[in-house]
Amino acid sequence: MATLECGIPTVIDAAISAPGAGANFTIEGSPAGHDFSIAFQVLSGTTISADLQISMDGGTTFSILVAAMLTAVPTAAGSVKVVTPIVAGPVYRLNYTTATGTIKVSACRN
Repeated sequence: MATLECGIPTVIDAAISAPGAGANFTIEGSPAGHDFSIAFQVLSGTTISADLQISMDGGTTFSILVAAMLTAVPTAAGSVKVVTPIVAGPVYRLNYTTATGTIKVSACRN
């Protein structure tokens, strides 16, 4: 499972080619009292729609945190979405509801 560290772009899904759940990832904590955000960027793919999901039981049960967070038709490459504020600790993943081409998504937190 990948951990998003401050200021380091990280590929969270490297080769999504069909609808379904992406890889689980976590977020490195910030000093107490500081909010932070995450930028997600689609690096490749043709058509994409993905929800950002959250799990507070270690990855067993996921709920939608941001519906249709990444959406781009007909060309997904270059699509960017920033989520702020976001919480360190839970497990996150992207759930792809539409996916064509080979989708690659990177994320970076501040």
